[in-house]
Amino acid sequence: MRLFSFNHTYESFDQKQLVRLVMLYWFLIITTVVSLGFIFLPTNWERWLNFLLLNVAMNLVHLLLLRFNKTNFASWSLPISIWVMITVPCYTSGGILAPGILTQLSIVLIASLLKGWRGGLAIGLLSMVTDLFFVYMDMHGYLPVTSVVHTPLTRWIAAFIPYCTVIALQYHTTEIMRTNMVSLKNELNKRQAVESTLAKTIVNLQERVKEFKTLYTISHLLENEDATVHDLCRHIADAIPLGWQYPKDCGVKITIDDMACTSINYRPSVYCQSVHLKTKSGKDIHLEVVYTRVLPIADEGPFLKEERNLLTHIAEMLKTYIESKESRKALKDYQHALDLSSAVSISDKDGIIRFANEKFCQLTNYTLEELQGQFFGKIMSEMHTMDCYSQLNEALGMGQPFRGEFCNVTKEGKLQWVDSSIVPFLDENGKITQYLSINYDITERKLVQEKIQKSEQLLSKLTSQVPGNTYMFEIDASGHPCILFANKGSDLYSSPSQNLMESPDEINAILHNEDRENFLQAMQAANASLTPISLQYRKVINGEVKWRWMQAKAEKNDEGKVIWYGATSDITPLVNYIADIEQMLFDISHVLRRPITSLIGLTSIATKEEMTSEKWQQLCGKVKQAAGEMDTFVNELNTIYSTKKMQTPFKLNIQLPIDKRSSLFRE
Repeated sequence: MRLFSFNHTYESFDQKQLVRLVMLYWFLIITTVVSLGFIFLPTNWERWLNFLLLNVAMNLVHLLLLRFNKTNFASWSLPISIWVMITVPCYTSGGILAPGILTQLSIVLIASLLKGWRGGLAIGLLSMVTDLFFVYMDMHGYLPVTSVVHTPLTRWIAAFIPYCTVIALQYHTTEIMRTNMVSLKNELNKRQAVESTLAKTIVNLQERVKEFKTLYTISHLLENEDATVHDLCRHIADAIPLGWQYPKDCGVKITIDDMACTSINYRPSVYCQSVHLKTKSGKDIHLEVVYTRVLPIADEGPFLKEERNLLTHIAEMLKTYIESKESRKALKDYQHALDLSSAVSISDKDGIIRFANEKFCQLTNYTLEELQGQFFGKIMSEMHTMDCYSQLNEALGMGQPFRGEFCNVTKEGKLQWVDSSIVPFLDENGKITQYLSINYDITERKLVQEKIQKSEQLLSKLTSQVPGNTYMFEIDASGHPCILFANKGSDLYSSPSQNLMESPDEINAILHNEDRENFLQAMQAANASLTPISLQYRKVINGEVKWRWMQAKAEKNDEGKVIWYGATSDITPLVNYIADIEQMLFDISHVLRRPITSLIGLTSIATKEEMTSEKWQQLCGKVKQAAGEMDTFVNELNTIYSTKKMQTPFKLNIQLPIDKRSSLFRE
């Protein structure tokens, strides 16, 4: 490979400057010669003037050539023009010994300076041929009459031009050669430095090639996903030395947790490079490269810094492989668990099924071949409304997952309920590419829910006619019940069950002020002892006081929570009836006793005293009065309690169990 070229002509100088330099020297020499000619040969003034004018014209023409970048042409035309300007006057002067013949030697030097040896040779041969022609012309008398007769002074003037030219050219040639020699020396030094750098670069490139080959070999080994970690580490340990400077003296040890693999040449050494990394799962990865003998010192002992980078990169590759293998293993386990528990399908953005696992095929009773390429609507039933599908499409259209319960149809037309989670997959532009559907069979659960719903409806029908509320509730630490279930029943004065479940504070709000504290205390005591609750209390509904009787029993559920099951009923009529009985007893024992006491007193008088007819009449009058009061009071009591009996909600026939007290009315 050629990095530098050296030309031994004068190309280190600018060619234009060289042409201008020759023009300047030649102009100065001609001007000097013409001036001497005017002084010593004034009779030939026309000759000297023509020389001067031709010289000026020649310089102007060549300046124009340089102006238009015709440097090569000017380098040839300038020596030729000077040669013509010198040679033609030799012919007109009448002989080859006329001034100018010797000057041709300087023209040869000028041509050599401008165009190298080719230019000097061309002008030299031209001059020799021309001078030979002049000799021939002179021998046969064809030359004009000699017009210039040389004297010692004119001969010196004739020699002045070549002398000056040779001196000037010798100076510049020597200077150019010296400059070129210095440049050549500098170029040689640069070339040596470049060659040294090139040699180092080639060595470095060879090392890098070894490193790349090693990386390629290791990356090829890491592509084998089925290889065990032990076999992989053993092959990597054998491949790593090939990427180091001295592979024959290089040994490798790879340790992953308690597992270790070494190359053939490995043995512990003080010349060691090592890297220690940790995977995400906490596995320790340790790579160690050693040299088994003393080697030249480099960046890190005998090791290069590039070898340090290579070792770190290999350790990172191995770490990435192990993490990837662990992730694939975990993903495979997840997929296996998902396949066992879930029916999974994948469809494209248009809803065309592209994949379905075995569980999905079992659920729908279709084979994978029957499902692939089919629209997902093939297995959808008509159980759902358009609003349901609108919500699904809206969520998926926004790139968000959707979860819902759907009723599908099997191959035989059987309805199948699934709990579905549908996840859209997006590309880098946010466009949906496919959908992943994870489904769980909930058909049995739906059937159980349907049975439970029917049972609840039946229970609701049964309890709707119970004259009271039925409850399922919990009791908090403060004694407030938290209603879990309530049925109003046929009780007109019970609170709506929905209100009690949505607003637990409503229970406390409707309790009578005098009973509120006792109610909470009774609840706290029952919840602490888990003894059955039997509690009568009052509540105020629309300003009317009603008596309630609560009875409940506690049980613990599977989670250990205490749940109370019970009922309340309106006992206001019973309380009122008891109050009426109490009032009747009060009336009998107080109001009815006064006339009876009067009768007893009167009869006692009649039995103890002898009564005259007049006294008997008075006594009978008083007895009649007392009996009348008693009869009036009994009639009033009968009327009052008959009215209350008509007002009670209880429609009972109590005539049969009543004792007629016939033993008290004997004749």
